[in-house]
Amino acid sequence: MESVKKAKVEVVIVGAGPAGITMALRLEKLGHKVILLEKQQFPRPQLGEALSPGIWNIFEYLEILHVLKKEHYLKNTIAEVIWENQEIFERKPNLKQENIIVNREELDADLLEEVRKRNIKVFQPINHLKWEQKTTNWFISFNSNNEKFEIETKFIVDARGRGSFSQKEQIKLGTAHLCLWQDVKNSIFCNRMKIEAVENGWIWGAPLTNNNYRMMLFLESEELNKSKAISIFKREINQSKLFSKFEKLIKDYSLNSCVIQSYIHENPWQQNFVKIGDAAFTLDPLSSSGVEKAMRFSMQTAICIHTVLKEYKEEKAKEFYEKQIIETNKRHSDWLQTFYNSAWCSNASLFWKNKKKNILDINSEKDISDFEKCFYKELKRETSEEKLEVIEFVPKHQIELLWNLEFELNPTINIQDILCIEDDLIKVKKGVLIQNEEKVFLHHLEIVKLLEESKHQKTIGEFIYKISTEIRFEFAVRIVFTLLKWKLLFISKESLIRNQKQLSSF
Repeated sequence: MESVKKAKVEVVIVGAGPAGITMALRLEKLGHKVILLEKQQFPRPQLGEALSPGIWNIFEYLEILHVLKKEHYLKNTIAEVIWENQEIFERKPNLKQENIIVNREELDADLLEEVRKRNIKVFQPINHLKWEQKTTNWFISFNSNNEKFEIETKFIVDARGRGSFSQKEQIKLGTAHLCLWQDVKNSIFCNRMKIEAVENGWIWGAPLTNNNYRMMLFLESEELNKSKAISIFKREINQSKLFSKFEKLIKDYSLNSCVIQSYIHENPWQQNFVKIGDAAFTLDPLSSSGVEKAMRFSMQTAICIHTVLKEYKEEKAKEFYEKQIIETNKRHSDWLQTFYNSAWCSNASLFWKNKKKNILDINSEKDISDFEKCFYKELKRETSEEKLEVIEFVPKHQIELLWNLEFELNPTINIQDILCIEDDLIKVKKGVLIQNEEKVFLHHLEIVKLLEESKHQKTIGEFIYKISTEIRFEFAVRIVFTLLKWKLLFISKESLIRNQKQLSSF
């Protein structure tokens, strides 16, 4: 009888894409014993080369920033956009936060190597993967390199991507559409990204690190009933303003296709079986932020799992986890609807009309889980058009103008118990609800404690000075002016009347 090698760890992560890698690195840093399983050998073909600027601080936090600093990765790529009208708009990158185009096959392999450097056990490739739960623990079995293994674990983290569950388990975030794409030789030396709304959908293009250029056409799948895929692809590229010069480079035999469906899993956390990455949710490709969002959500989920393992507070950890999924997709859904509706051709074809469909209508025939009910409730909530922003700079003359003015606390402040992250744990803290947004901290200081302290100060200057005994003066200024902007504090009526002339310019 063939022997089975057994082991016991706290967490088994299945899937070594960016989400799974992030989870492994973060949990190891938090002191947990982790095993990472991956079905495929690397390098493997993978889409998603264009990474959004927010990726940099994630890699820095995970102490793997050097992975992004390869010379052949393309940084600060200028984008040409045709969207709200048919004029070409040039979008230059923010020099403080660079966009980056990577080789995903190479990047994923490099990330996995970083995991191995941390002495995290990796099994790759694996097959015959099975699991079952006995009492409170999971038992996961698999084969790797002609050996059989059985691992006992408290948590299984599913990072296997969109193919890990059936469509019946999806909460669809929009109608499905088709993507046709091809890499062509970049013989015209185009070094710019391009995004163009066209009558039948939209086209995205970007230079690659291997001297090719990738073009992706997003359109309604019913278009294939009218003509062959390659004919449609050539037609749309030829008729576009930004991509027409690539039409002669298209090859008839190397067109790729896939169905695009953004979704959330209906029960992403069940009995310490937790989904992350595309196994939990996917965003519409228009945002080009899928990898960033997957890695950021994995970092948050790692804190949730750490909280359960350290303090046994599964209910609060699960609630925070589900809340992050719901809020992320609510914000993305609101942004997406606004952006699609702003296209110059938003009424031109079935593709654009489907983009206006209500999520509730798309899922109307589906049985609804408790998690799904919470998501639909959040979707119905109106979002304030005015975003709550933290003030990052206050001119000296404004500080001097308000320094001696008296202020008062807003008597209608809505203080609530809010779940948040503190000291790498999920905790319940007192916070404020402003324009349907929950806020607990400002520059790492608790807002409710700041408001309590404000009761003992008379003027703006006194309050700034008091806060500056705990943090740097410039941050104390930003905090007080942000509290004023959020209308948690008001300049008193008497001060306004006495200083009306000076304040007219504020």
